[in-house]
Amino acid sequence: AAEMIASKGGLGYWVWYHHTVMEYPMVILGMVATVKGDYDEAIEAFRVGFGRGATNPATGRLAMRGYAHYGKACLLKKDATFYKEARKAMEKAVALEDKGDPKKDPLFIQRYNLACAQARCEEVDEALTQLEKALHMAKNHPQINVPAFVENQVKTDEDLAGLKDH
Repeated sequence: AAEMIASKGGLGYWVWYHHTVMEYPMVILGMVATVKGDYDEAIEAFRVGFGRGATNPATGRLAMRGYAHYGKACLLKKDATFYKEARKAMEKAVALEDKGDPKKDPLFIQRYNLACAQARCEEVDEALTQLEKALHMAKNHPQINVPAFVENQVKTDEDLAGLKDH
């Protein structure tokens, strides 16, 4: 009976497998690859890691951070063919951010990166809206100096270059 439940061929395994919507090790591998700067490896790991979530999307803090890293890897690749993929990943991160802990996660950064992806996709109005929301959220973060962030990050971020005239 235990083998039926615990083995890879067992009922318990298949129930768990079909209710788990992301491959946690692949998502973590993607996060590590993003930090290392290996964006090709990161993007492939995220595609596998989140691949089963098409019908039942992943939730929770790890998923939020995973989608945020996924979007960041797509943006940092600096290849226009990945900007829409970055936007979709960042939209999922933002959708999950409400469940995050503002004391542990600087949640405004997901919205900021979504604005960057939208700007790269030439979605100017949407990008400006998300950037405004991100800066409003940053004001409530105890470790963020908003004027310095704007001066050192927002004004120099090449992802936002398409917004300079707006």
